[in-house]
Amino acid sequence: MPGRLTFAIEKVVSMLVRLLLLTILISGCALLRPQGATPLPGGGAWKPLTPAQLGRSLSVTQRVTGEFGEHRAVLVFYLEVAGDHLALVGTTPDGTELFSLEQNGETVAVTTSPLLPPQMRPQAVLADLQIAFWPAAAVAQGLSGSGLVLNETRTENGIERSLSRAGETVIAIRYRADDPWRGAVEFDQRAWHYRYTVETLQLEPAS
Repeated sequence: MPGRLTFAIEKVVSMLVRLLLLTILISGCALLRPQGATPLPGGGAWKPLTPAQLGRSLSVTQRVTGEFGEHRAVLVFYLEVAGDHLALVGTTPDGTELFSLEQNGETVAVTTSPLLPPQMRPQAVLADLQIAFWPAAAVAQGLSGSGLVLNETRTENGIERSLSRAGETVIAIRYRADDPWRGAVEFDQRAWHYRYTVETLQLEPAS
C-alpha cells in the first residue's frame, strides 16, 4: 500500500512539473498572428509588413542607442532577412540575450528574457524597424487606414522620412546615407517621447 501511494504521489508531482514547464514555455513565447498589431500614435494599429516586402536579403548587426526621458540604453540587434523569413535578436553590449523574434510571412513568434524591461515590446521594436528601414511604398501601405501620412524628402543633410497626423509630425526619421543599412539612422518618436540612433556595425548578404 505505501508503495502504491508513493508511486501515485510521484506521478502527480511529475505531471505538475510538466504542466509548470509548459506554462513557462507558453508564457515566454507569444505568437503574434496577422490580427495582432502594435498601436500607432494617435490611434490605429501597425500590422507587421512581411519580410519579403523589404525587397532584399541581408544579415546586419546594429548598435542601437536609445533615450527615453533621462534614461539612456545601448543594445545590439542581429537581424537577418531572407525571402519571407526574418530573425531578430536583441542583446546587451556584452552579449546577454534579451529577446528573439522570428517572422515567417505574417506570423511572428517572440521569446523574451526575464531581463527584458517590461516596457520594451519586441513587436514594437519590429514595427519601428520596419517603419524606418522598409521601402516607403511598403510603409505607406502598412499605414493605410491609420490616419497617418508618410512623407519622404531629400535635403542637403540627407533623406528624411516622417509620419504625421493632421499636419503634426509624430515620428521623424533622418538617414545619413542613401542606403539606410550603410549609415546611421536617427529615429525620433515625438508622440511618445523616445528616440534612438541605429548604427550598422556589419552588413552582408543573408546566407
